[in-house]
Amino acid sequence: IIEITSGVDPNGSFIEIIDNGLGIDLNRFGDDIFKMYKRFHLHTEGKGLGLYLVKLQVSAIGGNITVKSIENEYSNFRLSFPNEETSINNKGNNLVFHDNTLHEKIAS
Repeated sequence: IIEITSGVDPNGSFIEIIDNGLGIDLNRFGDDIFKMYKRFHLHTEGKGLGLYLVKLQVSAIGGNITVKSIENEYSNFRLSFPNEETSINNKGNNLVFHDNTLHEKIAS
């Protein structure tokens, strides 16, 4: 079962993903969880890029990602985004997070 929720709390908006799958041993792998090419279950397919890319993109717009997990029970990922306006310059484009919506403004 995968549960996806979103909402707004006093700190900003969030997206939360919870599953009852394989879980991750955070005591063993916690320092590596968002690193490139890190895999925690070798019997499944994958390249170890997914969590790295999510963390990279969430951070790029001023957000944060946290994880809670117990091996063989569940994983809980929470992506949090601030309420305040955050601007990031990206190759001449300006990405703005405002009013819980991501907008792209092309620099003139």
